Parts: sequence; structure tokens; C-alpha cells
Amino acid sequence: MASFQDHFSKQAGEYAKHRLTYPPALFEFVASVAPAHDVAWDCATGNGQAAHGMRDHFERVIATDAAERQIEHAVPRDGIEYRVATAERSGLADRSVSAVTVATAFHWLDREAFATEVRRVARDGAVIAVWTYAWSEMADDAKAAIRELVAPQLAEYWPPAVRAAWEGYAALHFPFTEIETPAFEIRRLWSADEFIAYMSTWSATQAFIRDQGHSPFDGAVGDALREAWGPEPAEIRWPLDIRVGRVE
Repeated sequence: MASFQDHFSKQAGEYAKHRLTYPPALFEFVASVAPAHDVAWDCATGNGQAAHGMRDHFERVIATDAAERQIEHAVPRDGIEYRVATAERSGLADRSVSAVTVATAFHWLDREAFATEVRRVARDGAVIAVWTYAWSEMADDAKAAIRELVAPQLAEYWPPAVRAAWEGYAALHFPFTEIETPAFEIRRLWSADEFIAYMSTWSATQAFIRDQGHSPFDGAVGDALREAWGPEPAEIRWPLDIRVGRVE
């Protein structure tokens, strides 16, 4: 447990309401390359967003997170078993899962220890999929406002590990036999307030609030963001960066 740094428990309830879910096609693809559809492990599940997507294709999903408060806010579903456990010590049986997923959390893990745990719990030919998203595509005025008003305020508050997510995990060691993967993206039609609520779940935003005692989106900044966004909901796109591999 010593390696676990909890950046999200304080806002676990807001995280559950405002964090993104993932396209069904992503889980269809993971299932299509898995050797069986019996048991999947969703590691660092948070509130279970990816666990639900995996459950659509697997008989049973074991969803673990090191943060008890995240598990407390997870949405229950038949066939999903939530457990408080670290990525390095999952508590799963040897050679018991056919697929492993890590949704937008691979950069937080002790990846060497996690890879060892994956090899222990994975059946022959099991698949592992890790993915993240960083940069969103939206209307130019809204994007410029976020770049000019939000980014400078949060720059010093981002944990170093987040850089790997910004880089799409391209530089991270991924010790599995990689599988060619299609492109996937998240799409939402959101108002300015919905996007602000989403930004409020960021680890950097929460660090800013702890340091400054208020939200970076209070007052004039929030007003300027809403003006740049406009009164109507706008489409936002988040391309996913995904790496899929075979455990051998």
C-alpha cells in the first residue's frame, strides 16, 4: 500500500457523477481479442466506469481500487465484484482472468510490480488493455479560453505522473506482445457548467483548491469560460490513447 498515492478520494462523489465513460466499441474490441469471456479484472476501477463496459462482454468482472472511498461510490451491478486492493496485490487467484483493463490510471501504478501481478493472475493468452485521454477537441473560442485562463492556474499543481498520460503512454514500458488497435474516442454534448464540473475532478484542480482555498473556476474565470462557450451545449471529443497486449 505504500506506493499508492490517492489523488481522487476527496472528490469521489463528484468523480462518480462527472468523470467520462468509454465507448462501447472499445470493450467490444477488448472482448474480441480475449481468449475467453469468463473473468476480467478491471484494475484501478475508480467508480467502475470501465467495469460496467467489460461486464457487457464478460460473465464476471472483478473491479479493484486502492481507494476505499472510490469503491464506496461505485455503481453496483450483478456480475461485478468490487474489492479494495492495490494493483500490485490484487488478491486474485493465479491464472484466473482472461482480460485485464486499466482505464486512465496506468500512469499512477507501480508498473513493474503491476506487470508481475498481471502475469501471475492471467491465463495463457490473456489480453491486457490500458488507455487514457488527455487533450479534448472543442470549439476554438472555448479551447482558447481554457488554454489562457485555466492552464496557467493549474500548471504547477499537476502531479509528475500525469505527463505520461499527456504523452499518450507512448513512452511507458509495456512488457506485453502488442496488438494493433483501432482508434476510439469519447464524445459528449456538454454545457459550460458540465465541462467545469468535469475539470473540477482533475487532480490538479483539487490540489489548487487545497492550496488556494477556492476553485480556479470561481468568479471572473468561470464567467469568462461560460461566455466563450456560449449558452448552448457544445460537442467535445477526447481521442483515446490505448495500448493492448497479449500476456505470454
